[in-house]
Amino acid sequence: MWFFTPLFFSFAKIIKMNNQASDKSSLSFYIMFVISLIAFVGLLMFANEWFWLSIPTLLTSLVYIFKVI
Repeated sequence: MWFFTPLFFSFAKIIKMNNQASDKSSLSFYIMFVISLIAFVGLLMFANEWFWLSIPTLLTSLVYIFKVI
């Protein structure tokens, strides 16, 4: 088990660095989500055959907000 300890600490350092970088850009993810949500609803209301074009952006921004990726 002793050989897993350096690996654990290196992963912990990477995760900590990643969280610091993601805190700065979380506002941009929220803005992207709101804009894509408005586009999604607008397309669903006025051009419902094209609403599916905004789904990937909407769901990608939602995944970034929840910090799954």
